[in-house]
Amino acid sequence: MDECSVNGVTVKYTSAGSGLPLVMLHGWGADHRLAERMIEPAFAHRSGWRRIYPDLPGMGCSAPAQSIRSHDDMLAVVEGFIDSLAGSERFVVGGVSYGGYLAQGLVQHMGDRIDGLLLVVPSVERDRARQHFPPHEVRVVEPAFAENLTHDEKWLTDTIVVQTMSVLDQVREELLPALGIANPEFLQRLGRENSLSFDVRSPARPFTAPTLVLAGRQDSVTGYREALTLIEHYPHGTFAVLDSAGHMLHREQQAVFRSLVSEWVDRVEIGRNGGRVPDRHGKTR
Repeated sequence: MDECSVNGVTVKYTSAGSGLPLVMLHGWGADHRLAERMIEPAFAHRSGWRRIYPDLPGMGCSAPAQSIRSHDDMLAVVEGFIDSLAGSERFVVGGVSYGGYLAQGLVQHMGDRIDGLLLVVPSVERDRARQHFPPHEVRVVEPAFAENLTHDEKWLTDTIVVQTMSVLDQVREELLPALGIANPEFLQRLGRENSLSFDVRSPARPFTAPTLVLAGRQDSVTGYREALTLIEHYPHGTFAVLDSAGHMLHREQQAVFRSLVSEWVDRVEIGRNGGRVPDRHGKTR
């Protein structure tokens, strides 16, 4: 992995391609593998994008930092990371769950440089006393799912909505290894802080770049109602609440997810091209 130093904090990351930077932030306790495997299929036949997948401090291969004591501190590190890699360039940002929460913070602090926003099962309301999440509901079951769970994986039955071997295999590859190496003491300490010092739902002005917000109707981790409260702040946003989808929406409804992300990438490219459709060679038509 590559690394970047931000005010003494070392952030490890991977990247692919060249061109417009897209910084994709993973969720709480996860690492770059989740974001990378989620997004890369959308760029299998595209050029002109540099996809960047950092491991947030205390997660993945990035060590915890004593200087990070709040979500504002974490956001500041992400901002510094982007400045180090993108300089004064414009960029696109996305986030999953907690990464989506940080991405909303970036919109408030750096929105005039952001050409697109992707929020996947985003955390919006961090105050537990104000959260309203649907109860866990299993929508699809394969008997082999429960039969193949190890003791340490039993908790997945209370999180995953589409309980199939296909989903389980993906979770084992892109999420569980990261959870095993995240720093629990660091996350516990940071987790005591409810939220950023500002409300991500109260931006100074609407964010007008192409936006995609995806939530799972059965997501018992971050819910869907809070995501819908963002709709007036993103006038060029597509908002979708997918049935038979929970916090692993991108696997539980993989075909729909990939279609919507591909369409969002199209909109970002068209928006950057003055409303004209670029062809495969970067020309307009």
